[in-house]
Amino acid sequence: MLILTLSQGAGRYFPTLYVYIVCLLGTTVADILVVQTLGGKSPGYRHYYWFAELVRQSVLFVLVVSLAMHVAPVNRRTKAMVRWMGLSAAAIWFGSVAACYSPNLNTWMTTVVRNLSFFTGVLNLIVWFLCARSQVRDPQRLLIAGGLGLQMTGEAIGQALRQMRVSYEVSAAGNIVIVATHLLCLFIWWRALSIDERYA
Repeated sequence: MLILTLSQGAGRYFPTLYVYIVCLLGTTVADILVVQTLGGKSPGYRHYYWFAELVRQSVLFVLVVSLAMHVAPVNRRTKAMVRWMGLSAAAIWFGSVAACYSPNLNTWMTTVVRNLSFFTGVLNLIVWFLCARSQVRDPQRLLIAGGLGLQMTGEAIGQALRQMRVSYEVSAAGNIVIVATHLLCLFIWWRALSIDERYA
């Protein structure tokens, strides 16, 4: 439903969101096929998993950076800040990949994805506050940032439950929380993009 809504016109206003949703769908389908083909414990799957995870997290990072650039007020000083923000985002990405290098792929990619996730969360919170305080109403971007905030909060809670390793039920509850908040985020995005701007 979300891809259909984006294809019907909303994608022109949110191109990075469109790219992220297509990337999410493509890598999710690929995840299933690779697990069925290589198995979940093979070295080939490990390399694929981290590649797919890095791609997803990187595109999500770009999505939030683009939201932050859009919500900034338009003036000469802000244009310089937008350029600075874009350069900073590129530096964070390349810096995380280069500075955190480790011969151990799991250690390297875990650190890189963690850093990108942290900066994405902080920047998304800033975007949400800017949208909420703006005098010009923009409910679509406010809901997009809010849905992503719910997703990231749910993922943090779910990962914490999984790492407790108290019982299988607790770990399973963590998995359910992660999946449920991801689906809730997609639903909120779909509803946000379905808003008729004439009545917003």
